[in-house]
This record gives sequence, C-alpha cells and structure tokens, in this order.
Amino acid sequence: MSIPASPAGRARNTGSGGIALCCCLIPMFASGCMVKETSLKGASRLVIPAGDTYEFAERREDLPDTPMITQTSMASTIAVAALGTVPYDGFTLPITSSSTEKQYVAVQLGPSIPIDIMLATGRGAATAGEVAIYECSADEDPLLVRTHSGSIILGRNSNREGVLVEKANADGSRWIGLAPWNGEDIRWIVSNSNVNAFGWVNEDSTLAYARRTTDETRFELVVRAPDGSAWIVEETLPYSWEYPMLAPSGESLFALRRGEGFADLAWGGADDELTFRDTLVLHRTSDRVDDLRAWETLAAAAGGAGIREGEVAWFSRELRRLVLWTPETGEIKLLPEGTVAACKQSEAGEWLVTDADSLELAAILTTTTATSLIFEQPWIARPSIEENAVLALARDGSLELALLKTTAMEAETPVDPAPKIEPVEPVPVERNATTVRDPRMD
Repeated sequence: MSIPASPAGRARNTGSGGIALCCCLIPMFASGCMVKETSLKGASRLVIPAGDTYEFAERREDLPDTPMITQTSMASTIAVAALGTVPYDGFTLPITSSSTEKQYVAVQLGPSIPIDIMLATGRGAATAGEVAIYECSADEDPLLVRTHSGSIILGRNSNREGVLVEKANADGSRWIGLAPWNGEDIRWIVSNSNVNAFGWVNEDSTLAYARRTTDETRFELVVRAPDGSAWIVEETLPYSWEYPMLAPSGESLFALRRGEGFADLAWGGADDELTFRDTLVLHRTSDRVDDLRAWETLAAAAGGAGIREGEVAWFSRELRRLVLWTPETGEIKLLPEGTVAACKQSEAGEWLVTDADSLELAAILTTTTATSLIFEQPWIARPSIEENAVLALARDGSLELALLKTTAMEAETPVDPAPKIEPVEPVPVERNATTVRDPRMD
C-alpha cells in the first residue's frame, strides 16, 4: 500500500536516530493498562496510564444464599520486541504475513511510485519499482529472502502463500501476481492487455480486483476463483468499482462504488454476481471524491489491518478520523478523532489505532470508545502471525519494525464451596488495579 501525503496515513519520518525496542511486558486490563515491567531505550517512550480491571458479577448456583460476588476478570499481556530495520521507498507502508509459520514483511524499494501509477489512473509508463521480502524475528536482524525487480508495485494484501504485487507495463496494461514468501518467482495471476488493479487475495487464493481497458476510465469488479473461473459486476450505470476487499471467510465482499464526484462503500455476498446484487448494502462516504480521496477512503484496510468479518474501517475527511461500518446492521462507530490507521486487535472490539503523534489501543464499548496510550510516536500496526501485530515506524528512509504480542489471561477469585454458609459480609475481591463499574453492564 502506498501512502501519499494526506490524512489517510502517510508513514511519517519522525526524526533522526535509531530506536532499540527491548521487550516490554504490559498487562492490559480491558480499556486500561498498568505497568508491570518496562525496558525501553531510544527516542520512543512507552506510556502506560494506570488502568482498570472490569469485574463481572456472578451468583453461584450451588451457593444460592451467598452475596453476589465477582468470579472472574479478564486481562491481556502485551509484549513488544524489536524486529530490526528494513529499507523502503520512503512512501509505502509494508505488507505483512499473518498466516505463515514465520513472520515475513514485504516492502517497496526504489523511487516512489508516481501517483497516477499508484492510483491506476494514467495510461501507465513502466516504473523502476522493486519489492523486497524479509523474514523477521526478535532473535536476529531481518533476513532478505528476495528482491523482485522490474516495474513491480507492492500490492494491497497477502495470504499464506505470498504477497500480492502488480506490474505497470509500458503499453498501459497492468498485471496482478503473487510473490511467494519463500522467494520463488512471481506467479502472474492476471496478465493481459487490460488495466488490472487493486487486487485483494483470500487464503483460498480467491482474487478480487478492478478491471478496465486502457481506453476506459471506469473499472468493473471481478472476483476470480482459484480454478480460474470468475464472475463480474457488469455496470450499465456510470459507476466505477474500485478497491475490493474479501472478508476473511470469503463469504462477503467490500468495495468502493464511485459515481460522478461521490463514492459509496458497498458490501454484498461473494458467491456470484446475483448474490452480490441481491444482498448489496451501500453507505455514502462523501459527495466530494476524486481519485486520491477514493484511495485514502480504504487505505487503512490495506494488508487486512482494517477489515474483519462484517466490518471495515474507512477514512472520513469530513469527520477527520477512521470510521467502522457494519453493513448488516447499518451501524457506524467512530474511532478517536485524528485516527489515520487502524489494525484489529481482537474480535471483542479492540483496535490498535494511530494518529499523528501516537499509537493507542481503542476499545469500542456500547456507548463510548476507551483508549490507552501505548507509544508516543505514530507506530502503525499491521496483522501478524498468531494474532499478533507488526509495528512499523518511518525513520530516516528506513522502517523500524517491532512485534506486539498479546496473550489473554484469566484471573480467578477463589470462592468457599462450603454448602452451608451463615450470612456474612460480601467476599472482598483481590485486585491489582482500581475497580470500576463496567459501562457495558449498565
């Protein structure tokens, strides 16, 4: 994904000097945090406010006469470890692996991709782009697996086999391929005389992409199955279908449908064109959309960071933040103001969000959004293996990488199981953080 200078999340060069990230152990309690152990060197300082433990009351059925007491409270441990530094073009954010045994990171090298090539709007002269794949671990420096040269553009996401890439040809055509994580040659999936762009691949190798001829300006939506068969959203109205994204299950599909100056987020079933149209749900994002604003609308979802089953994060210039849209219910949730990048952290509504100055954990509650500050610099999170996250920070023409690991913990409060209990005062609950009422229980 390429990040132009816009509120949609350009990787910012935040100064000179290196950062050494040592392991940090942080118990994360719901929407708050409490420092247990921190060791961090360099310019990036970890800031963890005092946090809260949300308690859930439960009455024991085998002890009906006892007072209602807290049985459990949930927490998570977050550890951050350095992965090293990799080069990049100073403009494009990395794509990471999230379903492989090892951790891989793909970066764009060479001069920045021209904006008309990035947006697939021009007839497209060949560029000198390169894509490099690195194997990363906390135990050693990043290992270069392979560099792919020859007008190669880093794609929008990846699967267990590799990362999507695109190739802008001198005749104006554009191809879509998969660069394997193990360093094998690029496998070109779509290589014809059309402009094939904005590819999105699922774990089963289903590919969604936008297609137009070199003489047209509007794109049509194509979904290609692993066996090579495909269905197409053929549009008779003056719409252009761009930036498709398959949901993780592959059962539904998001895309941007553009008209004359406006854009709608679209969602529908991904079985075939009929299913897609029958289930189609639209949400107007803006009445003032050009090619760049269309791109930035879904830039936060690149790499799978801003999409989960039935929900997508998109950028609203009018609201100056990322917004979560759930099409099946029509629900809209606002992430904190100024948010330009987001990565889902859990299915319970937690997101790692980045603004111009920091990385935070945002918990989407019923009536509010609670945030906890993690870093005082704008690290951007990307999906990682084992439901972790790779963090990236632009610095002096390089990307500093770190691995954020999350482990859920369950703390139990012992309860006396004696069958006969005289009336007593409520059992005190052990806690290592301030107890507050969970607003979700109101």
